[in-house]
Amino acid sequence: MSQPIVFMFMPTGNHCLDMEAAQRFHLEATREYQAVCVPRSDSALGKNFNNGWVMALDARQQGFTHYVMQHNDVIPCKWFVDILMRELETTKADIVSAAVDIKTRQRILSTAVGRPDDKWDWRRTTAREMAKLPETFTAADLPASLTRGGRTWLLANTGCWICDLRNPLWERLKPDGSMFFDFSQEDRITFTPDGKRCVEMLPEDYRFSRLIQEAGGTVAVTQKLHVRHRGVTDFPGDPVDEAEIDLEGINFHNARKGLQQET
Repeated sequence: MSQPIVFMFMPTGNHCLDMEAAQRFHLEATREYQAVCVPRSDSALGKNFNNGWVMALDARQQGFTHYVMQHNDVIPCKWFVDILMRELETTKADIVSAAVDIKTRQRILSTAVGRPDDKWDWRRTTAREMAKLPETFTAADLPASLTRGGRTWLLANTGCWICDLRNPLWERLKPDGSMFFDFSQEDRITFTPDGKRCVEMLPEDYRFSRLIQEAGGTVAVTQKLHVRHRGVTDFPGDPVDEAEIDLEGINFHNARKGLQQET
């Protein structure tokens, strides 16, 4: 088998690159593999992600074997591609995503769990919950404390992730002939049982994870990368009232269904 060649993509919304994120992307991503780095700016997030995805899939004709996305505000450790590649080979998962804190000091991560039968019902994990999981895990490793409420699917973020472009799963099509796997955020406004309007969102990364599991594939998340998420400061930072559980997510979805708080 030929040596892996990695297509690396960094989407931006405003032509701006964080200097440390750019350094990792262009200079300190891999010591083991050949890689080509492609940044692209577009204020339409889904369109930008899809352009990078399509460019990578088309680049298979030039010998590219793997795809890595790094967000422009995500700063992984040095040589992160080498770690992601090893975890992809070890787990045999369809994607491996790095665990990344959201921009809060409560140590809530963008890695989430969701219901297979309700794409709108999901909640994020906390650092305390992640500490009880293997360094790299799949949905099969989720304990009952995380899958409570029927949230048995693992929803990974796209801040820093890898996949094998040669995976036949990516060739799947919809009945209309379009690609099954794409990036698109879904939004809607519904009503709670007491008549209040309720704004709901399915992020593009959670939707992509759902598509993989709908197709019978496997999503893996690794904690082996030290990742910083840059905002007004770096996250994770010193926590304030570190969260035990994502009560905001749980209570939101219970409220729209008229259910009581989970215990």
